[in-house]
Amino acid sequence: MRLNAARVVGRVHELIVLTIEDITQHQRLVDRLEAADHQKDEFLAMLAHELRNPLAAISNGLAIWERMDVDADTEQRARDSAKRQLKHEIGLVDDLLDVSRITRGIIKLKVEPVDLVQIVRHGVATIRTESDARRHRLSLALPAESLMVEGDSMRLEQIVVNLLGNAIKYTLPGGEIAVSLTRDDGQATLTVQDNGIGMAADFLPTIFTVFVQAERSLDRKSAGLGLGLALVQRLVHLHHGTVRASSEGLGRGSQFVVRLPALPAEDIEVEHSPAVALPIRAQPTRPRRILIVDDNADAAESTAMLLKLDGHEVQVVQDGPTALLRAKDFRPDIVLLDIGLPDMDGYEVARRLRATPDFADTMLIAHSGYAGEEHFERARQAGFDHHLVKPASITQLNELIVESGNTRNRLGSVS
Repeated sequence: MRLNAARVVGRVHELIVLTIEDITQHQRLVDRLEAADHQKDEFLAMLAHELRNPLAAISNGLAIWERMDVDADTEQRARDSAKRQLKHEIGLVDDLLDVSRITRGIIKLKVEPVDLVQIVRHGVATIRTESDARRHRLSLALPAESLMVEGDSMRLEQIVVNLLGNAIKYTLPGGEIAVSLTRDDGQATLTVQDNGIGMAADFLPTIFTVFVQAERSLDRKSAGLGLGLALVQRLVHLHHGTVRASSEGLGRGSQFVVRLPALPAEDIEVEHSPAVALPIRAQPTRPRRILIVDDNADAAESTAMLLKLDGHEVQVVQDGPTALLRAKDFRPDIVLLDIGLPDMDGYEVARRLRATPDFADTMLIAHSGYAGEEHFERARQAGFDHHLVKPASITQLNELIVESGNTRNRLGSVS
């Protein structure tokens, strides 16, 4: 009996220990969920703040343009401000989409041998105006020869720009930022160092986490969503590289080091330059008949106004069935077609147009807020020639209008 009692007591003790461990583990999970939920709430508050700020500037700009007593200089400054804020707003949305695509594993790199020297140089040039506006002393140290890596030039430049943007954001006016690129033991090493606000030791482990940002004060002097460094880490990993952040503490600056596998110089036969902005072509010389299909009346009408100013004949409809009927009478050269239409989506409209011989060679341009690879592929399958992500600029659209006079190359030209 004593033996059995001892076993019972031992078993009860084991159950108590297991129960305590379960409770402790459960509490850890609850704490993690609560922390994640709190972080999500903070991010949503930041998102609302960062989206509203540019909208305020754009709204003010429109109010200024409506005034009849505004001098030319004030009107130009309002226009410039609205353009800057619109660009910032588009950048925020692009970052959100990039994080989503990378997290879901659907982003595709266009990998080829590229010269990282040229990519870094171009990235620095892209963001130098922002640095100059804050009177930063920006130094650049690059090797004299090419430093080739296997990668996607656009995404590699995004890494450079995001790291520089982070340094600019958290370095006080008049501060110093140093960018260097070297070859070390078969690795291309990119270093971005600043003498800005620095980071506390307990913050460093979270620096590449989505939605984490150094500044959390209500005044939000440094705009952003805390996505840039998370994107950097994910893009570096996609390129089989590493990224490391370090800081000697608050007020003592930060350093970010990216290492990517370098290609041996002797293995490179042809150097590929990184993607650069294409020059703007001349305006179309021949007017086109353009049908715009978009259920957002303001977006459709404003696009129509711009196209009419260029001499095109433009008609606007707001749904798929009406678009099919209007196309028969209007016989457009180009259809600018939204995807998210009510009742009949843009894919179905495109398929029905392509099924009609009269529209076999009509240029179909998807103009949509859907920007994932799966949406590009669906556009190809539906018969679109191009895919423009909203808000597309009139320059982008004019490039395609010029191209519409050439032989159509469906499926290979979705952009």
